[in-house]
Amino acid sequence: MTPPAPHLLLPSSLPPPQHQSRPPSTTTFTTTSSHTPPTTNAMTTLSAESLSDSTDERTQELVTIASIYPDELALNTPFSATVTLPVTPRPPLTAAFPARPDTAPVALSHLPPLELTFELPASYPAAAPPEVAIRIAGDTPWLPAARIAALQAEINNLWEETDHSPVVFAAIDHVQQSAERAFDLAGDGMCELAPELYEPLVEFDRATKTQRFRDGTYDCGICLHTRKGWHCHALRSCTHVFCRSCLVDYYSVLIREGDVSGVRCLDTSCVKKAATAAAAAAADAAEGDGEAAGASLPPTLPPDELREIGLEEAEVQRYVTLKKKKALQKDRDTIYCPRQWCQGPAESSVRALDQAMKVTGNGYWLLPRDAIIPPPPPPPAPIATTTDTPPATPAKKLEKLQRCTACALAFCRICHASWHGDYQICRAPDAELTPEERANEEYLRAHTTPCPTCAVPVLKSHGCNHMVCTCGTHFCFLCSAFLVAANPYAHFNTRGGECYQRLWEGEEGDGGEVRAPAEGAAGEGAAGEGAGEVAGAAGQGGGRAGGGHCRERGARAAAGARWAVA
Repeated sequence: MTPPAPHLLLPSSLPPPQHQSRPPSTTTFTTTSSHTPPTTNAMTTLSAESLSDSTDERTQELVTIASIYPDELALNTPFSATVTLPVTPRPPLTAAFPARPDTAPVALSHLPPLELTFELPASYPAAAPPEVAIRIAGDTPWLPAARIAALQAEINNLWEETDHSPVVFAAIDHVQQSAERAFDLAGDGMCELAPELYEPLVEFDRATKTQRFRDGTYDCGICLHTRKGWHCHALRSCTHVFCRSCLVDYYSVLIREGDVSGVRCLDTSCVKKAATAAAAAAADAAEGDGEAAGASLPPTLPPDELREIGLEEAEVQRYVTLKKKKALQKDRDTIYCPRQWCQGPAESSVRALDQAMKVTGNGYWLLPRDAIIPPPPPPPAPIATTTDTPPATPAKKLEKLQRCTACALAFCRICHASWHGDYQICRAPDAELTPEERANEEYLRAHTTPCPTCAVPVLKSHGCNHMVCTCGTHFCFLCSAFLVAANPYAHFNTRGGECYQRLWEGEEGDGGEVRAPAEGAAGEGAAGEGAGEVAGAAGQGGGRAGGGHCRERGARAAAGARWAVA
């Protein structure tokens, strides 16, 4: 019988009931049979008692089996019966769904049952084997048709091997033993199934576990009272059972007090195990070998399990918030807002933590006892080197632009200043310059002029002092003053100004070289262009070119811009 779909998700390995109550069996079976004689064509009601006086060997065999399987066998006719056999593999069947790369393999402890319909012909068992029809209950064809046909052939072989003796019980037992092996579907330890079977199989497995758990009776490990399963909860990570009211009271107090590390199993064996693991992690961290463990927290119950237990949504949200806050504080890679009054984490750090918490818990949540954890991705290939130094692994890539989750400030990860764009050279406030970086800084101060808008340093190769940055700003190369785009040369023609009649000062550019005139450039009053090059320090800034524009009496050539990073 397919159990009803529950509203709870229990671990795939639940403890056996300590006090199992079973309803009294009945020997009356009501079913709609395809073998009903055409004259009646209605629902047939048969009882084992009414057939017990029959002298037919076939009927006597079915009556005997009905007493063995009172809940699984239904009599259709005196010579026909249907047996519903649950499929509970031991160990659970590990199923993978290759067509769904977003789903990890799952361990299925319960599969939709098989229905075996036995039709015993008049010549059975002396001259003919039983006619067996095998089908899967429900609409989930998880067992291949070839395997079903093989089961039917094996039942016929049983009849031959027993020298034409009654084989209904032997056939049922054979199918049950095959079901415990999951019909040998997992040849190499894992069975590959069609993607459309994922939801129905997982839901059936969860529903069956829930129903069996609710039907049992358990002793609460906190209040020591005996309660029915629907009053209790079995923790997914260890299957220890406690009543829901005790768990709600205890976990609510912990969350209100901020002690999120205590939201775990209360059984003494689990507490001792957690304390031993915490002590080992602390010892590794003290020896400098606990880098991975220091980035997370001891695993605790996942949020969806707390909702399943019965905690309020506000308490669950507070639990997740505190868990994230403590994990961010332990992570050395967390980026914080530079404002002293804010100090909120950056969006990139929060996103990385959210992703880590979703992927199988990643050490933040306790996983189900029989959860199948996918193997970690292979480490990145080392960077190839041509020296004798050991190969280096690529560093974690962090974007310069960061945004605070609390005050929404956009800031630079390196210099902690408000965001200044990708091309400005910056460094950490407490960073010490290397000799190469110091020489680079001195060269930039002596030979470049920063754009007044984006602050990118511009190195002029040759041409006039009217510069146009790629950000669209017109400025003077001598004094870095803004120029009016409509009349940029007024700055150089204003008497008394710092740059009066200095448009062509330093025309030769860096190094004192003047480029040869371009081919075909000549004529009185021809327009010329100056070109600039951008310098960036220590790889921190990208280069952008600025062009100089002028008009002067005499022939001048148009010069192209070149890019350089110092």
